[in-house]
Amino acid sequence: MLLSILATLVALVLLAALIPSSDDESETASTATTTEASQSSAETESTPKPTPRPKPKPTRYGQLLIKGMTPQKAARPICGSYETSIDEWARDGEAYLAATNPLVSDYDSYAAADYVRSSGPYEGRTSKQFEAHIEKLALKRLKAVTRPRLTETMLERFTADSLFVCHLGAAYKETPETLDAAVERSSNIASLAASVPWYPEGWTEHQDGLAWHWLEYGSEYTCDYDGVTCWGIEVMARDGCDSNLYAEVQILDSSGTAVDYTNDTLGSLSPGQTGRLVLNWFGNDGNTSDVQGHLAQLNCY
Repeated sequence: MLLSILATLVALVLLAALIPSSDDESETASTATTTEASQSSAETESTPKPTPRPKPKPTRYGQLLIKGMTPQKAARPICGSYETSIDEWARDGEAYLAATNPLVSDYDSYAAADYVRSSGPYEGRTSKQFEAHIEKLALKRLKAVTRPRLTETMLERFTADSLFVCHLGAAYKETPETLDAAVERSSNIASLAASVPWYPEGWTEHQDGLAWHWLEYGSEYTCDYDGVTCWGIEVMARDGCDSNLYAEVQILDSSGTAVDYTNDTLGSLSPGQTGRLVLNWFGNDGNTSDVQGHLAQLNCY
């Protein structure tokens, strides 16, 4: 009997050891929950979130116009400013071209030099300055009717569109051409002025370093003898004549045939100095109606 009771107690103790306590069940459940959460977190981190697509940037100024605004409405208020500027700048170039045209068309280096001395080079406005001025007007207007984020390309497009709306496209194109022509004209005049000969206007270079011109009888010279025919010349020596100056005039009849000659000499000339010679001819007793003189020789000797 006693052995039977002891066997029963041992069996109960062994059974109690095999059954888990409530704390063990809680710990087991907590461990399972933590494991599941970690797996869920890992799965969440490994799955990339979709990146939101950025909004496309505006590429046309029309996309930035304020509500109710159109390119035509944006352009019309600046038509007057455009027209005034185009007229003013075009007149600037046209006036210079008109004033200087004879200098270039006649290839007058002396007149060109006088003009440069009195007026200086062309200092009017250039085509690049004009285009920048028009763009400045356009930009001011465009900023007033658009939201931010304007680009240079948008400004160029609006400038062209607004000029078209204002019916000023052709005039705008012609104005830079006029201004460029004025700048080019100024350069040509400067080159022409720089080519002025070393001798005065109205003189002729007979040979290198010696220039001359005819004198007017009565006011600038007279014959040395009564009853003769004579010619007077003024000579300039660029580098001077160290010894003497010799001049010879060929006498031509009315048909241009050489019939005689006359000559004269002058002493030395310093560089840039002028001298006068009177060449007398006794061949026709002072009758100059049927003869003329032609300068045949002029040299230092």
